[in-house]
Amino acid sequence: MTTANKLTLARVALIPVFLVILYLDFPYARCAAFGVFVVACLTDFVDGYIARHYNQVTNFGKFMDPLADKVLVMAAMCYLVEIGQMPGWCLAIVLLRDAVPGFAGALLSVGVCASLWVSDSFAYIVGSRIGKHKMVPKISPKKSWEGFVGGILGSVLIWLILWATHFYKLSLPYALLCGVVVSILGVIGDLIESRIKRGVGVKDSGNLIPGHGGMLDRSDSLIFGCITAQLLLMIGGVL
Repeated sequence: MTTANKLTLARVALIPVFLVILYLDFPYARCAAFGVFVVACLTDFVDGYIARHYNQVTNFGKFMDPLADKVLVMAAMCYLVEIGQMPGWCLAIVLLRDAVPGFAGALLSVGVCASLWVSDSFAYIVGSRIGKHKMVPKISPKKSWEGFVGGILGSVLIWLILWATHFYKLSLPYALLCGVVVSILGVIGDLIESRIKRGVGVKDSGNLIPGHGGMLDRSDSLIFGCITAQLLLMIGGVL
């Protein structure tokens, strides 16, 4: 194995170290985590330099180097979203920014986020009007099965719009599947965040947005839904 590839793998190994330090409760934990992040970033510069100047460019390096970069950045951004220092839609855009170039890529990023926002809105409207059967009242008393179905329909509507643009290699059945699965994972993300809040005895994750709680309250479904969307689009050959 070349020196450049060893440095790339070292960067991959530093990612869990970076995350573990972030969640450890000791003085200057964030400073230590930042130091690990900087070292990992430096390995990116060094392995690229070595690969180019010492003829160590390999297919493994071409694949693993950008993947390691993206996972490192995603790890840091996920933490910032979790503590309410970054909106979830930023994470979604970065996840999809390199997948499809130009206007089509921008539209796909916005469309995935919109499918989750519309799903939330449809779930609220349907649930508040005809919702009678509660989903998990101990975790989220206001969620109903009727609202759940309404949310899926809202998500499917947006995915049908993405399919109708013909910008992507997206078949109608697969667009319907993406709409359903992304909506469901968005609900799961919302329920997980609700369970965490109830476990610690708080109503909202913060008070950053008046009337809407903290940033995590606004991005819980986006975190799960956008990652699911990217996996589905990759599996389906769209990305």
